[in-house]
Amino acid sequence: MDNGALERYYRTMQNVVLRDELGNPSIFVRHPQQKSSDFFASLPEHVHPAFIVNDAEDPAVLIGKYDGSTLRRGGTLYSLPYAAPETPGDGGMSPDEYLIRGRQFPGASGLTVADWGLLTLMAQRYYADGKGDPAHGNHNGQAWGYPGWSSKANYAPGAVVASHGWLYKCLKAHTSSDSLPPPNAVEYWEPVEKVGGVPIDTGKNFQRGLTLTGSGPLDWYFLNNISFEADMNGNVANFIYGVRLYDLELQVIATGTEIHNDAADPDAVISAAPGREGGHWKAIRPHPGDPGYTLVEPGTPGTIRLVRAPDGGLRYVAREVKHADYSPERFFVSFHNISVDEATIPVVPSILYELGLLPVPESHIKGGRGWFELYEPVDGRADRPHAAYFVGGAWIAGDDMNYYRFPRLSVFRWREGHYSYCTVLRPRARETVTA
Repeated sequence: MDNGALERYYRTMQNVVLRDELGNPSIFVRHPQQKSSDFFASLPEHVHPAFIVNDAEDPAVLIGKYDGSTLRRGGTLYSLPYAAPETPGDGGMSPDEYLIRGRQFPGASGLTVADWGLLTLMAQRYYADGKGDPAHGNHNGQAWGYPGWSSKANYAPGAVVASHGWLYKCLKAHTSSDSLPPPNAVEYWEPVEKVGGVPIDTGKNFQRGLTLTGSGPLDWYFLNNISFEADMNGNVANFIYGVRLYDLELQVIATGTEIHNDAADPDAVISAAPGREGGHWKAIRPHPGDPGYTLVEPGTPGTIRLVRAPDGGLRYVAREVKHADYSPERFFVSFHNISVDEATIPVVPSILYELGLLPVPESHIKGGRGWFELYEPVDGRADRPHAAYFVGGAWIAGDDMNYYRFPRLSVFRWREGHYSYCTVLRPRARETVTA
């Protein structure tokens, strides 16, 4: 396909094709500038933070239509269809290493917390949580309640099985064999519904849920619309940049007095790793009488922290952390079970809603069950409670379909080289690079 044809095809979906110095394409979804109040009247009537980078307003945000993939192992990360998402595999790779490779594409970076906030508000506004089943919707396993096809089994007419991203109905009674699997055995099976993506056989059990980017059904697309981002509900999880937890304190990248999308600057120093501070990490101190906030230095008393709630959910507080605020083990919480402690935060800062870190009260979607690690420091080590954020679905969630609802927010303890099978960078770019 020549350059012009590629651009024309994606232009029909209001998508943007950018190219690097070698002419290699990367495809983005264009989100035109909007105010936060455009989504919910209770939010501020100002331009959403995703559209402001270093105090400069962008007319649109460009978010990768597909999870990051490469043309060669270890190379530049692109947003391309029907490609294998670049997961670390056995070797492991940190969010910082992914970011370096994402930035090798001119003007690009990785999905930020402000970008995530924009998508989350859209999902809540249009009541579209989607679904996805990367664990079993693409191979011989359970797919939304249906058994997977297996060899040497007796099948009766009308039986429905899942195989390689599709549901198939049995047409004729038979005993299955390796030579008669769907879809090849058309005399015995007919396709009913596409429920998953095209599987990638890596030979690794822990990567059994990987599918080619954009190969899943319509409801794996954001807002159930093929014009938007693919695989937001399944396949792999995405790092989000510009936000982290440090000893449960919520910290963001901000170069000024307000939280915008400064982490989207391809030159910004935004490492979330302990020992590599740099950048402009700030903590958030809520105002007691209005939905505003003040950015302060990390560790300042009265800043917002994310703790485990007594009911098993998550809660934002503005106080010093206690032993009971941590969790000795990994736990799971749905997006709608993230709340605020009214005693220490009587008025919720709107920025928590704008960044997609808290469900909007007017929203009715439950979102997905995220995976959280809020471990307590051991022997005073500061690295153990240091955590990074991830969003989206990943096969590792298991059989519970609630894991694949959007939005799905997770927090993993930071550890170098240990994000080995379900995480990837989703590219993003500023529209200014297209001028």
